[in-house]
Amino acid sequence: MSVDDFASGKDGQDPTLSAQNEQAAGVGRTRFPWERLFYALGFGIVAWFVFWLLIALAVVQFVLLLIQSLTPAVTGHPSAELKRFNFRMLEYLLELLAYVTFVRDALPFPFGPFPAPPTLPNG
Repeated sequence: MSVDDFASGKDGQDPTLSAQNEQAAGVGRTRFPWERLFYALGFGIVAWFVFWLLIALAVVQFVLLLIQSLTPAVTGHPSAELKRFNFRMLEYLLELLAYVTFVRDALPFPFGPFPAPPTLPNG
């Protein structure tokens, strides 16, 4: 057997046997994504907090509407700033859950950009 035969893998063995040996040795297997697992766990915890923050803000929005409806001098419409903030937080929650469920590969905020401010219709 020449050096060229050895370098190219022509060692006289059956190719199916060498493929089985490689599989048994773990060659060709993909590594478990430990880094992604840790990021997913962390972002899952962040998503849990963001979810409950959105629930609390929805309650605040209802309380504000109740107070505004009792006061004749106020419009009785939801706060536009609070609406925009809630929408951005909802988009952030979507990005977090998309990463955790392997729908998206880009890391969410703070490792990526925060969702852009939305353009909401009036009303």
